[in-house]
Amino acid sequence: MSFNQSFNLFKDNWFMSLTMVFGSFIAGATSEGGGAVAFPVMTLVFNIDPLCARDFSLMIQTVGMGMASLSIYFMQIPIPWKTIFKISITGVIGIFFGLILLDGKIPAPYLKIFFTSFWLSFAYTLFKNSKHSSTIQKLEIKNKELIHLFLLSFTGGLLTSFVGTGIDIIIFSYLTLYKKVDLKIATPISVILMAINSAAGFLCKSFLTHIPLQTEAINYFLVCIPVVIFGAPFGAYFIKNRSQIFIRNLLLTTLSLQYIYSFIILKLNFIMILLSITSTFIGLILFSRMAKSNEEIL
Repeated sequence: MSFNQSFNLFKDNWFMSLTMVFGSFIAGATSEGGGAVAFPVMTLVFNIDPLCARDFSLMIQTVGMGMASLSIYFMQIPIPWKTIFKISITGVIGIFFGLILLDGKIPAPYLKIFFTSFWLSFAYTLFKNSKHSSTIQKLEIKNKELIHLFLLSFTGGLLTSFVGTGIDIIIFSYLTLYKKVDLKIATPISVILMAINSAAGFLCKSFLTHIPLQTEAINYFLVCIPVVIFGAPFGAYFIKNRSQIFIRNLLLTTLSLQYIYSFIILKLNFIMILLSITSTFIGLILFSRMAKSNEEIL
């Protein structure tokens, strides 16, 4: 910023710095990436192009959630690193597939309503199963379950290529609903996965896609770096000693508010309403099957 004399960017883009004060904290403290806050705020509140919001999310999560991942490592939180890197492979394939072949081909309003509706179904499932606390303190993955994770990781990577986040909360839902892993263990795993996926998406957008990074997204990125390098690690530190109930309520609140606000802001037509219902229904089937925790292929 000093070398390029770019501090004037804060004058016009300060609102994004303020947004990421909250976004980076949520990214470090919950299974939602910073993009889960940035994307709906940018598209719904500030009416920013969803592709720009997606690109920004990938860039800022690379830094913010990367810093949160380092904090998790230095705090010596028990993490199955080998499993995470295995899962990341199909996630990276998914995001490359979406960014290279499908980028810009889905209308913006549909991305917005799909994003909020799908995550609402997860919030409902998490609330419905809140009495059945996740208590397993160590993640153990069977070979057959690796297939589940590979498929879900690819799907999460594909979702991330559309809206800038996805793999984190999909894997988080599998760990908490299906594997019954403690939320305090599942959350840092999802943070690290999102950091890896975001970095892969950032590199892909920078060098491999036919649609270059937007200048506007880069400017937002520059003014938010000083915020997220502290906000995301602080979120990871803050949540370390909090209860499962606190973590769950924080997640439910953010997901519900996103959905409500999208319906207030967006002018829904029949197709969008149908998409919202369909996305919620598909999400409910997926997440409720996870919650049953049986041995069938999902």
